[in-house]
Amino acid sequence: MELAEWSHAVIDPVNGETHTFDADTLVNLHNEHTGAGTVDKIESDVHNNPDGVELQPERQTILEKLKELFSIRQQVALSNHDAVESCSDQCVPEGKPVNANFSCDPLVSTVEDKISPEERHRDYAELRQIIADLDKRAAALEKKQNVSDQDIIFLREVVKDSGRKVQQLEYLVDELQFKFDSSLSHLGSMCNTLAKPSIFLIGGYNGVTWLSSLDSFCPEKDTLVGLTPMSYPRSYASAAALDGHIFAFGGGDGMSWYNTVECYSSRNNEWTECPSLNRKKGSLAGISLNSKIYAIGGGDGNETFSEVEMFDPYLGKWICGPPMLISRFALAATELNGIIYAAGGYDGSTYSGSAERYDQREGVWVRLPSMNTRRGCHNLTVLGESLYAIGGYNGDKMVSSVEIYDPRLNAWRMGDPMSSPRGYAAAVNLDGSVYLIGGLQSNVQILDTVEVYNPSSGWSVLGFSSLGKRSFASAVVM
Repeated sequence: MELAEWSHAVIDPVNGETHTFDADTLVNLHNEHTGAGTVDKIESDVHNNPDGVELQPERQTILEKLKELFSIRQQVALSNHDAVESCSDQCVPEGKPVNANFSCDPLVSTVEDKISPEERHRDYAELRQIIADLDKRAAALEKKQNVSDQDIIFLREVVKDSGRKVQQLEYLVDELQFKFDSSLSHLGSMCNTLAKPSIFLIGGYNGVTWLSSLDSFCPEKDTLVGLTPMSYPRSYASAAALDGHIFAFGGGDGMSWYNTVECYSSRNNEWTECPSLNRKKGSLAGISLNSKIYAIGGGDGNETFSEVEMFDPYLGKWICGPPMLISRFALAATELNGIIYAAGGYDGSTYSGSAERYDQREGVWVRLPSMNTRRGCHNLTVLGESLYAIGGYNGDKMVSSVEIYDPRLNAWRMGDPMSSPRGYAAAVNLDGSVYLIGGLQSNVQILDTVEVYNPSSGWSVLGFSSLGKRSFASAVVM
């Protein structure tokens, strides 16, 4: 070190920090460092300074660094001394004077070269610049990686969406091919050869598109025959069979509700438009009784209805009948021995387990005992002389429970549960067995299975392959 002023800035060779020492301390450290003294002597002189001032933490740090440098210098000096002695024996020819500046080992001259603080500071600055450049490159690479990850996620979503669109287009192609490549006479002959009775599935949703289809399903042969579709998609609707005709009314396409009504003739295999309901509604119940069609309850997304509309084909219009005791959306209804039964549904605030009946001879609705389980979007079917309330949604989740109502006892009892929870399924009674087709097992899982109940054998899941996924559909037997 060169002592030019009273205090000097010294560059820390380890971390590049700058520290200031007074002249006396630097002189003592210089003398001890270049002479024959030891590091212990340096530490003693600094600690026992005349002013008796205790070392500051910064000076203590410098002292520790100087001790480390002194130890390294001693090791290098010993190594150089051995190298010089070895070199004097091997490199210098006899009879030639040794030049004081000559060294046969480059390490010796390198060690003895003195590096100025300015050069050392410049080296540290270059290192810092290299590190800063590496940090920038690492940050840029990390940013590119994040962008690549986002692109991969986006492409995966595009692939999924493309798959859904392809499925939808395939269905539309099949539907168009059915409409334009089939003749009316051919379709009529096909209807005449359908098994009697058959299960007719109307509309619904298959997980890709809202359906306007009408299909005839034969469980015995596991076949599904496509018939003339409706004028537009129809889900959350209701349907009823009357005198060889199928009436489909209400419902919607997932975006809006309908008040329209269509009538299908199995003889001509065609749909005709009928007088509309008094207002738009979906998730309603429908039955036929005494040559009339009944549309019961439902809602429009903002309001739940207790009203009952009745259609008389001979009058050609819908008239209002006695309303139910409470509003019911996503209810279930059926007819047994000339009496209409309605149970469950959403009343505008909660899912209900209540039930009521309507007898035309009385002209009013009468309250019945409530079910044990609150449920909506369930099914109510007749088997023998009893009513079966099957599955549905209890306000929290889909359920698999079944309750049986005996009109003679005016009481509900628990029946055998289904193998899995199910709601918004299509249910019919065919040959003394209840067929439960499709539906939802959860909010996102659409079923493609058919579960069948027979009083003698209980529930069983049949592995039909012709149906595919379907929910929010209606079904009738004709």
